[in-house]
Amino acid sequence: DILFARDTNGDGKADETRVLFSGFREGNQQHRMNGFEYGLDNWVYGANGDSGGIVTSPGTGLSVNIRGRDFRFRPDTLEFQTQTGQTQYGRRRDDWGNWFGNNNPSLGWHYTHPEHYLRRNPHFIAPSHRKPLGNYDRSHQINGISRPLQRFNGVGTFQHITAANSPTPYRDNLFGEQSARHLFISAPAYNVVRRELLQPSGISFTSSRPEGADGPEFLASSDAWFRPITLRTGPDGALWIADFYRLVLEHPQWIPNDVEQRIDLRSGSDRGRLYRVYPDGTTPRSIPNLANKTTAQLVAALDSPSGWQRDTAQQLLVQRNDKSAAGHLGKLLQSSANPKARLHALCTLEGLGQLRAEHAVAGMSDQHPGVREHAVRVSEPLLRSDPGDALAQVLRRLVDDPEIRIRRQLAFSLGEWNSPTAGDLLGRLAKASAGQPDLQAAIASSAVGQSAEILESLLAGQPTKLTTAMLRLAAIEAEAGDVKKLLRRLTRDAAKLEPWRMEALSELLTQARARQLPLDELLADANLAKTVRAMVGNADAKPVERATALELLCSLPGKWEGLDSLLADQLTANAPRELFEIGMEELAKRDPSATVLLGNWKSYSPGRKNRVLQQLIGSNRSARRLLDAIENGQIAANEIGPIFRQFLTTHRAQKIRSQAIELLGPQATGRDELVAKRLAKVN
Repeated sequence: DILFARDTNGDGKADETRVLFSGFREGNQQHRMNGFEYGLDNWVYGANGDSGGIVTSPGTGLSVNIRGRDFRFRPDTLEFQTQTGQTQYGRRRDDWGNWFGNNNPSLGWHYTHPEHYLRRNPHFIAPSHRKPLGNYDRSHQINGISRPLQRFNGVGTFQHITAANSPTPYRDNLFGEQSARHLFISAPAYNVVRRELLQPSGISFTSSRPEGADGPEFLASSDAWFRPITLRTGPDGALWIADFYRLVLEHPQWIPNDVEQRIDLRSGSDRGRLYRVYPDGTTPRSIPNLANKTTAQLVAALDSPSGWQRDTAQQLLVQRNDKSAAGHLGKLLQSSANPKARLHALCTLEGLGQLRAEHAVAGMSDQHPGVREHAVRVSEPLLRSDPGDALAQVLRRLVDDPEIRIRRQLAFSLGEWNSPTAGDLLGRLAKASAGQPDLQAAIASSAVGQSAEILESLLAGQPTKLTTAMLRLAAIEAEAGDVKKLLRRLTRDAAKLEPWRMEALSELLTQARARQLPLDELLADANLAKTVRAMVGNADAKPVERATALELLCSLPGKWEGLDSLLADQLTANAPRELFEIGMEELAKRDPSATVLLGNWKSYSPGRKNRVLQQLIGSNRSARRLLDAIENGQIAANEIGPIFRQFLTTHRAQKIRSQAIELLGPQATGRDELVAKRLAKVN
C-alpha cells in the first residue's frame, strides 16, 4: 500500500492514516515498490521494484497494471499513471527533470521518452526508452578494498557490479564546477559508492569515470559490512548516504539452508549509519526550516543552489494553494539570475494553475535552454484552450531552436494543440528531422489527427525518406480525400519513382485496401505499373530497392497482366534473397501456389528449400500439394527434415496425417531414434 499519514497535534505520531493506493505485489524486499521523488511537474514518482501489481485506489475505480513500468501519482487527486521504464531501486531525477534508474547488474540509464506522450499514438512503436550509462570499456568493473565475503548468487562476478542501486544526480554546488555533472551510484555488494560524470549527448547523456577504469572508487570501505543502499543530495549540500550495515546482503532465498543455520542472517539489524560526504575546504550550509515561511519567503527560497530547498519550497507552495504566490513567482521569473529559480517559478505556477501566456512567452524566450524546454511543457494547458497570438508566435520561432531537446519537447507538446497551426509546425519540424529518431518519435506521438497534414508538408519539399510511423498512422487514420491527396503527391513524376516513394505508396495502398477506400480510379494508370515493373527488372538497382518495387506492384489496385509470371521469375536459384522472399510469399497467396513454388525445387539451396517448405505447410491445400510432390518423386522423402516430418505426420487433418505417415513413416520418438542408432552400430 501507499499510505497517507497526518500528525494533527505535533506529537510525532499519526492521528490520521488512510490507504491511497493498494495492489503493489509483495515478495523479495529488494524488488518491492519504492521511491519517492517529487517531480518538477508536481507529480510524485516511484520505482516499480520489479514486482509489478494491479494498483487500485479505494472508492475511485482505479485499476492500473504496472508490470514493466514505474509510476507516478498525485496524492490529492488520486491520479495514477505508469511511466516509462522499470527501476529496481531508486528512480531519481536531476535539476532539469531528467529521470534515471537502474537494476542490480547495471550502472544505470537515462529515461528518454515520457510515456504519457507516447501512449497518445496507439499505432506507433516507440524506440528504446532508455539510454545506458557507463559508455566506456570495463565500466562495470568495481575496485573495492574490502575482503570479499562468500557469495551464493553471484558466482563468477567478482569485481563486477551486481547490486547497483539509487542512481543519484548531485543537486547542489559543493562539488565544484563539475557539480551538476555528478551521478552517484551505490554498490553495497562491494562496499563502495561509484561516481560517474555525465556528458550531454543529444537528448540524453554519456558518462565516464573521472578516476579511470583502474582508479579508486569515489568512496570505498575496507569494512565488508558497509552497505550503502540509498543516496541523496542533502539539505546542506552534502551527499547523504544511508548505510544498511549488515553482514549478509543477499536475500535468504539464495543461501543454502545448511549455510543459513551457521550464520546470523540479521547480524547488524540493530545498527546502521547515516553519512554525509562533502569536499575538503567546503562547509555544508545550515538546513533551513521552511515549514513556517510566508508565501513570499518560500518564493524567495526557490532562488537557491540547493535542489532540496527548491523542491521543498515548490511543494509547500503548491500544497498551500495560495494564489497570491503568482505575482511573486512572475517577478522571480523575470528578475532572477539563477536559471533553476526561473525553472521552478514556471513549474510552481503550473502546479498552482496560475500559468498565463505571458509567463510561457517569457520562459520560451529565456536564454537558458532548460528553461525554454520546460516553458514549452508547462504551456500545454494553454494550448488546449486558446494560446493567443503572442504564444503562437514564439512557438513558431522555437521550430528553429538550435537545441534538439527544445525541438523535441515542442514536438511532444504540439500534440496537445488541436489547431491546423500545430500540424503545420509539426510538418516543419518533420522536414528537418532526418537522422534524428528521437525527434521523429516525438512528432509521431503528436501526429494523431494531424498525420495527413504533416505528410503533405513533407512531400511539398524534397524528402529522401518518410518515417514508417508517420506513414502507417496516415494510412490508418486519414480520410479518403486526404489519402488521395497524398497518393497524388507520391505518384507525381512516376518516371522518377525513388525507392522511398515506392515504399510510401506501398504502405498507403496496403492500409487503404484494408480500409476498403475507393482507390482503383486514382491509380488506374498504366504508366505507374510500367515504371514499377521496370524497377523490378533493373539488375543495376539494389536488391532491396527492386524488392520494394515488387511489393508496390503487388499492392496496386486492379489485376496487372503478367504479375504471377513476374513473381515466378523471382523463384530461381540466382534471384536475390529479397526478391525470392517476396515472390514466394506473394505467390503463396495465389492459386495454384504450390505448383509454382515447387517448379525450381531441384535448383534451390538447402536454405531456400526450407523456406519453401515453411511456406507450403502453412495451409492444408499447399500441404497436400507438397505430399503429392513427394509421392510422384518431384521431392525426395529424405529432403524433408525432422521438424517438417513431425509436423506433417502429426497433422490435425486426418487425410494429410495419413498420407504423410504412408510416405514418410510414423514419427519416431526420441527413444526409438536412440535404439535405432545403437542397433546400427552393433550391426
